[in-house]
Amino acid sequence: LLGKLQVSLDETETLYNASHSLALASTLDEMVQAVALSLNTPTINRAALALFEHNAKNELSSLKVESTWHSGQGTPPPSVGTQLPLNVYGKAFSSANPIFYSDIFESRVPGAFRDLLAHENIRSLAILPLWIGKRQLGVLLLQAEDRHVFTERETRSYPPLIDQMATAVENLRLFQQTQDALAETGLLYEISS
Repeated sequence: LLGKLQVSLDETETLYNASHSLALASTLDEMVQAVALSLNTPTINRAALALFEHNAKNELSSLKVESTWHSGQGTPPPSVGTQLPLNVYGKAFSSANPIFYSDIFESRVPGAFRDLLAHENIRSLAILPLWIGKRQLGVLLLQAEDRHVFTERETRSYPPLIDQMATAVENLRLFQQTQDALAETGLLYEISS
């Protein structure tokens, strides 16, 4: 019982520290790094945040890498600004719940998606969707070149961090939109003066 209590306390402390790091993050890069390093998983060597864009009909129109993190070991993640093909990634990333693939070759990963992952040297993958209300903002991908069996602790800890991250990403987007609108209004005011 004491052992279980100690494990539970350690998990709570780790989650608190990760949440605190995420709360202090002021950029997308800092947020991605906070989640990627949160559980001290050495096999996770890269992460990528891909955000969705929707058209006027509220259909997914674009999937772009907005931020990445790399441990310095192995293949780096795709570069920021990379447009991911919707025909392969769109369906795989549109999920209500996190998806954990400990081994893409042993899991039920669709063929074209598995081939792209293998081409990028990804063996294990966590797809963590970012949701605000009923709208999916995008996904955070935690990737490993080596086989990594996601533990119960990881599958329990990542979702609350992702919920917090989704709120922070949305706040950052809204702040940027407000700044852009203010700059445009200022410019129009100067022109009209």
